[in-house]
Amino acid sequence: KKDFENEIRLLMKLRHPNIVTIMGVSKDQAAKDYVLVMERMTRGSLIDCLTNPTSHMDHDTMLGIMKDVADGMAYLHNFKPAVTHNDLRAANILVDDNFQAKISDFGLSGKQRFTSSSSRWPWTAPEIFGGSPQSAKTDVYSYGVLLIEMYTRCKLTVSDMKLVIPKEAPTFAALLIRQCLHPNPAKRPTFAQIQDQISSECAKLKRSSSIVPARNVICAHLPAKMAEEIRSGVKPSSTSYKSLTLLMSDIVGYTELTEKLGPESITEML
Repeated sequence: KKDFENEIRLLMKLRHPNIVTIMGVSKDQAAKDYVLVMERMTRGSLIDCLTNPTSHMDHDTMLGIMKDVADGMAYLHNFKPAVTHNDLRAANILVDDNFQAKISDFGLSGKQRFTSSSSRWPWTAPEIFGGSPQSAKTDVYSYGVLLIEMYTRCKLTVSDMKLVIPKEAPTFAALLIRQCLHPNPAKRPTFAQIQDQISSECAKLKRSSSIVPARNVICAHLPAKMAEEIRSGVKPSSTSYKSLTLLMSDIVGYTELTEKLGPESITEML
């Protein structure tokens, strides 16, 4: 109990843009348990975003989330004393309105022994099953599995007892996944090295600081399927609706045009 309370105090000291802030702790006297009060993350978990067909998560968004998680994990590992997550997965990454990712549910299991479970094994580094303790490198392994979750929309595939790297993952992400899933922990990158790789990828894209990642106006206001087709450079397929409301900008004199042509002519023209 004392160790748990000390750990709670430690976690409440953590302050980072990519770590969910613990606002306070409440003790349930009846249940003899603790309840953590955290900041509200409007989009829920990363799983909620990945499995929601209306969530527009293009390469920019994915890269932004990868960076957010890597930044948060680097902070945890560099904290004094170091904090290991031990259960890094999409379910434990929360997302706000701007698709900024923040790590949650970390550290509390750090002093607990690993319990084998079929629901946890994909995220668990192979050395753990051999009796090795949790470490920074086991978190890196879990990060690799997290990237697979992102590019498969949480549909992990296994072949010959190994996780399959998705074809949807771009070359950069596929290479990073392979590095993180290396069977030898010593050959896995640190989160500081992962940060460097992501920064290099961002530099290649030459993203403008004035552009908000993956929240471009067009895709934010179109049906998910049509938005994805446009983003991919594919001609959008036709879609039928029972009713439709058109919002038109008047930058081309649309109002004056409708007055001259009439509704039937305008409808035919559209």
